[in-house]
Amino acid sequence: MANLTGDASKNRIFAMMIDNLLAMAISVPIGARIPGIPNSIRWLLISLVYLGYFAVSEAIWSKTIGKKLFNLKIVRMNGEPLSWTDATVRSLLRLVEVNPFLLGALPGALTVMFSTRKQRIGDMLAKTLVVRKTVTAVDIVDDHPVPGRPPETGCASGHPTGVEAAASTRKSAPLRFPPGAAQGRSAA
Repeated sequence: MANLTGDASKNRIFAMMIDNLLAMAISVPIGARIPGIPNSIRWLLISLVYLGYFAVSEAIWSKTIGKKLFNLKIVRMNGEPLSWTDATVRSLLRLVEVNPFLLGALPGALTVMFSTRKQRIGDMLAKTLVVRKTVTAVDIVDDHPVPGRPPETGCASGHPTGVEAAASTRKSAPLRFPPGAAQGRSAA
């Protein structure tokens, strides 16, 4: 797993846009509804809730809602799930990389585009990558094929599931009829 490379596709951009909208939709109303606090505290609260959206969802599920929608996940460089520390480091670096007052998402986007492993600064410091989630054998249960795929294909790659693979490798024995029975006709 030492040669993992991150995802720099448009899916990552769309996921980021959805996540930013969701984080703002959660954080701004919370900060706006608390009466009697100074604006500096209000903005601090909005920022903490905004960053918390990313830190909590990434630490618990190794993905955000936007990443889930676009089949992306965040992993450590060795392929393991994130820790709370990894998610916190990634989230705090958003203050520099995805800050509307400091060139928007340009620093993060440029770093992803030009880094060899397609990482933003937060990924580099946390030693993480955003990768495409692939369907694995663990994701496929014989009785529950991948949603959206016909049951006969079983998984997204079109390979048969375990039951279908076993059935396709069986040798079919020739039909044997009892002596005196007519082949292919019913005895009426």
